[in-house]
Amino acid sequence: MKLKKHIETTEDLIAWGKRLERKTKKELVEFILSKAIGDPKFTRTAYYRLFPELMSTEEYLSGYLSYMEDERKEKDPSLDDMVYFTEDLLEKAEGEKSLLLQVKVYTAIIKELNDALEEGIERDQKQEDLVITLMDECLTFMEEVMEEKTGDRSVEEILEVRDHLISMQRKYKPVDGENRIDEALQILTDLTIERTKINEKGAYIRGAGYYAGVDEKTLQDDAEERANRIKEKARKKEVSDYIIALCNLYGMVHKKKVVDIYNMQHAEKITLKEVESIQEKLPKEIDEAWIDVHQGYFVSSSILEHREFLYYIREKGSKPYYIPEKEELLKYLEGFYFEKTKEYHQFVHELKKNYKVNQEKAEDLVSDVVALCQFNYSTQGVISRLEEMGLVFSGEKDLNNVVKLIMNLMNNTRIWENNGYTPEELFHMEEKNKLKPIPLLSTAYMNSDKKTDKRK
Repeated sequence: MKLKKHIETTEDLIAWGKRLERKTKKELVEFILSKAIGDPKFTRTAYYRLFPELMSTEEYLSGYLSYMEDERKEKDPSLDDMVYFTEDLLEKAEGEKSLLLQVKVYTAIIKELNDALEEGIERDQKQEDLVITLMDECLTFMEEVMEEKTGDRSVEEILEVRDHLISMQRKYKPVDGENRIDEALQILTDLTIERTKINEKGAYIRGAGYYAGVDEKTLQDDAEERANRIKEKARKKEVSDYIIALCNLYGMVHKKKVVDIYNMQHAEKITLKEVESIQEKLPKEIDEAWIDVHQGYFVSSSILEHREFLYYIREKGSKPYYIPEKEELLKYLEGFYFEKTKEYHQFVHELKKNYKVNQEKAEDLVSDVVALCQFNYSTQGVISRLEEMGLVFSGEKDLNNVVKLIMNLMNNTRIWENNGYTPEELFHMEEKNKLKPIPLLSTAYMNSDKKTDKRK
């Protein structure tokens, strides 16, 4: 295939790759130099890619800002290249001793990537998510270096960092609503306010009367304001934890039920308006737990993805909610958490005794069965899964014994359709003619049609 001067298609890329693979190291060096001589942009790009170790962090930051500005002016700017150079710059900044320089790097990256998104650079959702994740990582890195380094910095050095953050905050208009630089500024203030007496309004004192303009009452008011903000942040985090735990236990939970359950377990109450504000702008931790908002509910994403919202509305009906104590409830923050009941331990024991598997494998097998029970699998589906994992049944008696173990586990597993109750618990709570536990089945059930797993 004839090589084109510029790579425009996948075929061009493959053709160039095959041709260059045949070249010696010397020939490749000559090729790069010849390209660099003829294309100034190639020179800069190749230099950044090939020789980052030769530059200081300041030089690389300067080149990065220049590159980002030039790239955004291009007809077809490359978001992939922007991400590539961003990751290189982050690596350069990692070993820096200067807190101010590190903060300059992190804030510059946040602003530049934000500007690229704001200007509508061509991208898909996956790329946009990657860029936003990179911006969030910069905030995390910035928080970590401030926590590590502010303790041994002078007031003047900390104020330099603060002044830079204030300057960048004025230039930064976050496209996704997450004001990362403002958050970094608050973090710096929280870390240093007691030692430097930097207050919320930007004034500060060092020692009695060292700086004018701030009296003790102002400092006291600022300290109270800061304490209230920290308290409010912790409160919002705890409400978010409840929402995640309740969604993992129930699959979906209405905003009013969140208020009811939280207030049952806390002396300091929350309002419906507070929960609605969370629904309007989901905190990162809720979003990362794969939880969405739909018709006033917090809903596990899998329910919406498989269009099962109305199914669960119907199945849940007017069933009561299982509400464990706070300590137990918050264990459901872990998405794979479940109660290890006596039926669970009995199943593990039988697998070890009759199938000669070790403790770890037995627990893995039964944990898989619990997950299948939660996901509304048929008994046949569970049997098939156990066979896939290496269990061999010797005959009908052996199979019947396993079926009984499965059914006992199913009847004592907390499921979304029952608002966290097990079928056995509801059986004892409701009249028998309205709700019965899953019946024990013979091997004749094996020939019946398998239920469809609606969430797989």
